Amino acid sequence: MPLANSFLTSETEFSSESFYPLGLYFCKTCGLVQLLDVISPTVLFQDYIYVTGTSDTIAQHNNEYARTVVEQLQLGKEDMVIEVASNDGSLLKCFQSHGVKVLGIEPAGNIAIIANQNGIRTENTFFNLNSAGAILKKYGSARAVIGNNVLAHVDDPRDFLLGMALLVGHDGKVIIEVPYLKELIDRLEYDTIYHEHLSYFSVSAIYKLFEKAGLSILKI
Repeated sequence: MPLANSFLTSETEFSSESFYPLGLYFCKTCGLVQLLDVISPTVLFQDYIYVTGTSDTIAQHNNEYARTVVEQLQLGKEDMVIEVASNDGSLLKCFQSHGVKVLGIEPAGNIAIIANQNGIRTENTFFNLNSAGAILKKYGSARAVIGNNVLAHVDDPRDFLLGMALLVGHDGKVIIEVPYLKELIDRLEYDTIYHEHLSYFSVSAIYKLFEKAGLSILKI
């Protein structure tokens, strides 16, 4: 299959279009459903075209999401929320409107520029345990470290979660959003299986993954 979102501009490009294997596998040990072949993240994400701020549905969800987290964690002006894969900063802007400090981490250089121009402080880097250490040293810990529709994109989700855990203060929370495997099966959402989406999470697989990262699940 060719890469999703890598649209061609003319018929002359058809002959040179790249195709990659797209095989889905089930791990009998941990229960994770996953792709076997991994495309380099620099190919997929370094210059990204999807911008979250263009969707009215996501904008409405972001407002509700931020309000809920601020209320549940009782966040104030001294608290910080860090979002991994923060895109154009649309969600963080909702937190900012509640008077909370925010920091975005975004690998796509073109989109990180947009976020910074919109007043959302954003580090342009790929996130992992190593980069989390550098961010912690520079900015300190956060009350909430969030990752929406990103955990399924990374090849080493345990390392990714270890990085998120490192950034959370002693009274903080890691909050993630991922698509649910059962709904994919029930609704035949086969069109969501493509190279960006490396993992397809069930509840049991999420439990085992969090356990390996030293995290415990409070709410699903």
